[in-house]
Amino acid sequence: MKQLEKNVADFFFKNDLCRSSGIVLAVSGGADSTALMVSIRVLKNSGVFNGRVLCVHINHCLRGQESDRDESFVRDLAAQMKFEFIAERVDVKTYAQKNKLSIETAARKLRLDALIKNASKNDILLIATAHHADDNAETILQRLSRGTGLRGLCGIWPKKNFADDITFIRPLLSTRREQIISYLRQGGFSWQNDSTNEQCEFRRNFIRHKLLPALQSESKAPLVEKLEKLSSACRRLMQKVSIQADIFCTENLIYENQQAVLKTPGLDRLDRETLIEILRRTLELTGCGLQNISSTHYNRIIDLIDKSHSGREVELNSRFAVRYEYGQLLFFKKQEKDITKKTIIESIELNIPGTTYFDNYKIDTEIIDRVSFDLGEFYRSKDEFCEIFDFDKLKLPLNIGPRKGGERFFPLGHAAEKKIGKFLTDQRVSKNIRDISLLLSDQKSVIWLWPIRISDEYKVTKTTKKLLLVHIKSKRLQAKLIG
Repeated sequence: MKQLEKNVADFFFKNDLCRSSGIVLAVSGGADSTALMVSIRVLKNSGVFNGRVLCVHINHCLRGQESDRDESFVRDLAAQMKFEFIAERVDVKTYAQKNKLSIETAARKLRLDALIKNASKNDILLIATAHHADDNAETILQRLSRGTGLRGLCGIWPKKNFADDITFIRPLLSTRREQIISYLRQGGFSWQNDSTNEQCEFRRNFIRHKLLPALQSESKAPLVEKLEKLSSACRRLMQKVSIQADIFCTENLIYENQQAVLKTPGLDRLDRETLIEILRRTLELTGCGLQNISSTHYNRIIDLIDKSHSGREVELNSRFAVRYEYGQLLFFKKQEKDITKKTIIESIELNIPGTTYFDNYKIDTEIIDRVSFDLGEFYRSKDEFCEIFDFDKLKLPLNIGPRKGGERFFPLGHAAEKKIGKFLTDQRVSKNIRDISLLLSDQKSVIWLWPIRISDEYKVTKTTKKLLLVHIKSKRLQAKLIG
């Protein structure tokens, strides 16, 4: 094998890819992807890789006849190498205009979507792209020029998992561009040149043709190799950061319907990079998008945590915001932030025993003999939507409805009656839970501030003979009780 082929073979061995059932090759027709095709054929012929090979060419329809020429070239090369071939045409200009994106960003988005779609459609879990060491150096410089942190300095990852268990791999990442050109020339292979790659109004081309050569002229050591060492070190550190972020998010991050709650206790003990990674993941989950999220946004969110003033908010963009409330950060879509507010005006009487449907709620009640009921198991397995009461203490009928202000009750574990508003403040109950709270009352007083606390007057004791079990369910509102 030639050196480039050894690099690709080593990548397959190191990453345990030799026994993969198939691989999608993203092939543009340029020198880099052509070299990748040729090297994969060598791996196939030498028995290093025996899986299915599907070449996918994405025609961006931006260069007229030149784009069509590239597509024909890749189709013929795939046939020559006996690889399967798919050409996918995407309308980059229309997509960019519609979504207010640059041509480069729109092309990348459509290209990734098309590659993932074709891999999924063909039950293939690997997609190989021809990114190489010079691409990695350009990526780092591009990110540095607009501002970046640790994640940005990681450059291009050799392996990266995407949706549906699909993994992108970059077998040429340790190979220089000059090695790729030399490899193709030695083998007598031709390739296609994209004329737009010479246009320096594109930021990437300016870095490639102007900035990187200028920096190299001022450096005694090969700058591309230096940047590769930097990105490798940052990737190793980022892996450690990711592990810490995984642990914290598993225990403290709850997400549902474009809304997330991040519990803040313990965040102050994490290093800044881990904290930023946790916030980045949370923002990504909500669908906020990270393109216009800067270090200023992260600093403002961290300031919310440090100052711990409940009710303070940070606007992320026109659609999303973050609010601090009693030891947690609530990430939400602004037009939906009041969706949890009560829409119920009148209270309703419950069927006991039986089921009552009330607005968006389903309320089940059951009368149970104390002797036949396992209290220990109930308290171990119950959630905040289910409670039991001493049935004989109740003055029926029971009614349920929204808070109207000024109500009082005798909270479980307290020595006296309290105003419900003051109790909620003292207990540091978050706004999103306050907004959906309901009052379950008998003819005398409130027996349950749902889903927060029952009344001490109606708790089950040793003298209780009959129990009333009440289960209040609401799919829409339970989704809002995150945190």
